[in-house]
Amino acid sequence: MKKAVSLILALVMVLACVVVASAEAPAAEGRHLKWSANSPEGYPDYESAMRIKAYVEEKTNGEIILDVYPDNILGDWTVVFDEIMEGGIDFTATSVPDYYDARIAACTLPYLTATYDEVAAVFRKGGYYDKVLEECYEELNVKYFGVYCDGYCGIGVQGELENPAEPGAPKGSSIIRVPPNQSMILAVQDLGFNYSSIPYSDTYTSLQTGVVQGWCGGPVSQHYGQWLDVEDHYYDYDIWQESRHFIASMDTWNSLTPEQQQIFEDIIAQEAELSITNAAENDAKYKDLYEAEEGYEMIRFTDEEKKAFADHCRENVWPQLNDLYGEEFLTELLADIKANT
Repeated sequence: MKKAVSLILALVMVLACVVVASAEAPAAEGRHLKWSANSPEGYPDYESAMRIKAYVEEKTNGEIILDVYPDNILGDWTVVFDEIMEGGIDFTATSVPDYYDARIAACTLPYLTATYDEVAAVFRKGGYYDKVLEECYEELNVKYFGVYCDGYCGIGVQGELENPAEPGAPKGSSIIRVPPNQSMILAVQDLGFNYSSIPYSDTYTSLQTGVVQGWCGGPVSQHYGQWLDVEDHYYDYDIWQESRHFIASMDTWNSLTPEQQQIFEDIIAQEAELSITNAAENDAKYKDLYEAEEGYEMIRFTDEEKKAFADHCRENVWPQLNDLYGEEFLTELLADIKANT
């Protein structure tokens, strides 16, 4: 009898331990997906990724966990793009290469837009640009969502320019460093500049030693934050947007439920729209900060002047890019811009 009672008590204790252990055990962990962010923690695109992370995890009740990797620690943007195609990385907002299809890199086409009103119109969901990119990306096994805007690129120089507001007129003897990109080089030449395509890593020293007298290729926030020692004038030509694409692995995308897909669509659309507002505000903020620095001058062009730069570039430069982008694409793109801006 005593043995039976002891056995029953032992079973009760075992069951109690099992119940307690079950109560203390964490819930099953959600599915982890990788998001590669270009910039370090604290930068706008990283903060955008973190807002997307919070929204997705809340709306999916933790079924999806987004692991955000900052500062390109999963690889530079070319590596990340290939990993998205192969499914090694799930989501990103990244710069994109032109060697698979030049049209997907048309976000850096000079004077694709001339003002932030045009940015919202040209990059709109369902617009010509948006539809073409969806088709291009689908062929690469990539899901495309929209454009992340990071700011317009003007030109920082040492000293004043000649004929700054006249497109095509010589700007003096200053040599401007331009990224080794055909369309960007043609655009700067069209404005009237002499150019050099020395590596970006050599540009700071080249400005110090007088090899070049100015540079373009980054938004005004970058000029203010890193280049005040070697330039003293900034001209807001706003030649192209420093923009990226929200994209995902199509393999990952197809593995999500329709409800999960809609959650991603909703929040990324919000972030794409917010990026335009944030970029415009940051441009204005850093132009004011640049101008407030003693000994520095911010040269601001009117929207009408910027549209004149754009018209000149689209008329003279774009036709030279037909072989790169395709004449039909550029023709239809220009028609869409004229019809919607």
